[in-house]
Amino acid sequence: MSFAAAPNFILDAAFTDTLILKAGSSSTTPLPFVAYPLPKSSVTFAGGAVRDDKRISCTIDKSKALFVLKKVEKPDAGEYTIVLENDFGKTTVTIKLVVLGKLVIVRSCIS
Repeated sequence: MSFAAAPNFILDAAFTDTLILKAGSSSTTPLPFVAYPLPKSSVTFAGGAVRDDKRISCTIDKSKALFVLKKVEKPDAGEYTIVLENDFGKTTVTIKLVVLGKLVIVRSCIS
């Protein structure tokens, strides 16, 4: 007997679909799932390619997808869609990233 299952995220009540990070900070968000065989993962940003896939990625760790953000920058803010897919189906979750930066005050010296 063989077992097969399409990927399905198992997100509990504590899961929030919005991450708020300070510019320059990093975060790893575990996204539990069930699937067999293990799915492949991918990430899109606002429906297109991720700006910097060395800083922003998704990896599979047994029963969790790990959404990794390293040293976020203001232009990284927006919606990311994490996709898990195997031969039996696919599932997605969307996470909104808000990047807070330091307030810069520019003073004009007019004589």
